Amino acid sequence: MNLKQQLIQKAMTDAGQIIAAIDANGGLIAECEALAELLKREGLDCSPTFCSSHPGHAVTWVQSSFGRPSAVRAAIEKAGLIIISDEIDPSSIYPNAIKIKLAGLTTHISIPKPAAELAKAA
Repeated sequence: MNLKQQLIQKAMTDAGQIIAAIDANGGLIAECEALAELLKREGLDCSPTFCSSHPGHAVTWVQSSFGRPSAVRAAIEKAGLIIISDEIDPSSIYPNAIKIKLAGLTTHISIPKPAAELAKAA
């Protein structure tokens, strides 16, 4: 099998695994979408996010836009949700992003810190 065929075969295998993860995690995806919609109604600029890094494992989170964590917390409280933890997320691609976990939900909220805030902290 030549390289082109190998790459196509790998892409097809990967696509099948991603589709299987999406199918297997429909409830988690629905939770994430509903949370994002609820927070948008409270004025938060955010979007639902889904990631499946390997077969059988998926993570969802609501990604807020760059902004003040206090505004995100206010939208959460206004929506009637309860924060159970609020900490720096070491797995985020954004330095010092904040991860907020909510009572009763698997989906968390991620808040990237604005570059200006990071510069002040340095």
